[in-house]
Amino acid sequence: MKFKVFISLLLVGCVILFGFIFLIVDFKQQKEDRKRSIDKFSSRKDSPPPLIPRTEEIPDEIRQKFAAVPAIPEKPEIIAELVQGGSPETVEFSPTNPYLVVSRTYNKNTEDDIKLWDINNPVTPVAVFRGDSVSFSPDGKLLAICDFGNIDGSVKLWDIAKEQFITSLRVVARDAVFSPDNKLLALTSSGLLFWDVSNLTAPVEAINLKRKNTEEEHTFSADGELMATVESRTDTVNIWEINGNQAIKKSYINVIDGKVGWIEAMQFLPDPKNPILAIADNDEDIRLYYPPDWENYNTIPAGNVYDLAFTPDGKTIISGGTSELEIWSVANGNRIASIEGYASWVKCVDVSADGKFVAASGNDGVIRVWNIANYLPKKQGTPQNIVVPIYFLPTNRLPQADIPEKIDTILRDLQTFFADEIQRHGFGRKTFDFQKNSDGSAKVYLFEGKTTDEYYDRYTSSSVLNEIEQHFELSKNCYFIIVDKGIEKESTKNKRD
Repeated sequence: MKFKVFISLLLVGCVILFGFIFLIVDFKQQKEDRKRSIDKFSSRKDSPPPLIPRTEEIPDEIRQKFAAVPAIPEKPEIIAELVQGGSPETVEFSPTNPYLVVSRTYNKNTEDDIKLWDINNPVTPVAVFRGDSVSFSPDGKLLAICDFGNIDGSVKLWDIAKEQFITSLRVVARDAVFSPDNKLLALTSSGLLFWDVSNLTAPVEAINLKRKNTEEEHTFSADGELMATVESRTDTVNIWEINGNQAIKKSYINVIDGKVGWIEAMQFLPDPKNPILAIADNDEDIRLYYPPDWENYNTIPAGNVYDLAFTPDGKTIISGGTSELEIWSVANGNRIASIEGYASWVKCVDVSADGKFVAASGNDGVIRVWNIANYLPKKQGTPQNIVVPIYFLPTNRLPQADIPEKIDTILRDLQTFFADEIQRHGFGRKTFDFQKNSDGSAKVYLFEGKTTDEYYDRYTSSSVLNEIEQHFELSKNCYFIIVDKGIEKESTKNKRD
């Protein structure tokens, strides 16, 4: 009897065990199937819509109720090509004149490897120099030129307006950068040297940072109170506080985390209240480090980066990589666009002080200056808490005559509902706003699709958004989009009747 009970219990246990295993396997299979479905949906690429034009025009009395959709921004155009020769390693716009560019080439076969250009006259340089580095003063009046390779190496200051050298520092240096207040000139030498150049007739050495590992690749924050340097041999970035004639080390950043590599470029965000530091290294990204703890809270997946530059408003980074320039949003790290036209690496990049032009060059020895005025997000625009109403209309439908008034009513009802809910949760009576016409009614954009509603019936959101995002900055505002599927064309209706 006991044996039979044992066998029975054993069988029951096996059934339970196998049932449990079956449930686990089935659960895992469902999970994998669900993941594959999600991956398939997220990775799919919608085929472009078949272009089916509208055969019946929208009546003017209805069309005039709507706002016109903004035109697609113009692609950037080359406005100048400066033949520098060799392999350009530096390109820099004047801080005060968006048409003035200085560039430097590494070319062992020429003595004149620094050229000052006016992009309005791209054929002949304004001036040429021999030197190993060059940079503008913040007021745009001077050039600092290091002649490290010369036997009597020195740092010379050249007056742009007078077109002549005005003074020189008897120090051997590989690089020179002015502080934003125009008082100090930071030099990379046996250590990091700071010369006080506030009095050009009598410049004097102000700070000498002689350390075990030389500080290189120095860059100042917008207010000049901070400076970032790269510590040679370790690829550690040191953060210094500049106070008069003192440089105090405040923090450091271990950029590569023990990996083998090097830092290609770094620059502070041009905002004195928020000196975020962007660093590009051979880990194939741009990392943004935030004060005061200097932790990496945002990474831009830019691939191979050889140089970078912020736009003056600090909202965008332009990076030079393999065969193209790429434009990135600082806020979310998304790629906004790319500019092609380079045969190989883009090794140096800069943006003009007015934000209209980008200059960049690669190994072909040509500096290309692009007009990006209509390509980047506008400096001024609708605040992010404004709702933009859009009425999306396929080509086989006519708009409802009273749809602008209906959308206005819906938005006002939503405003009231939103305010009631916010107040009910103890946050006061607040609500959103939406774009309005001069008479206070909702400003509704009439967006005419490229094809009929049959195409938009499948994956409505993605297919509609793919068209809308070419005209509107979807990441900038909130959008209230209505896709019309209610009123057919009268001709189609008559045929059916």
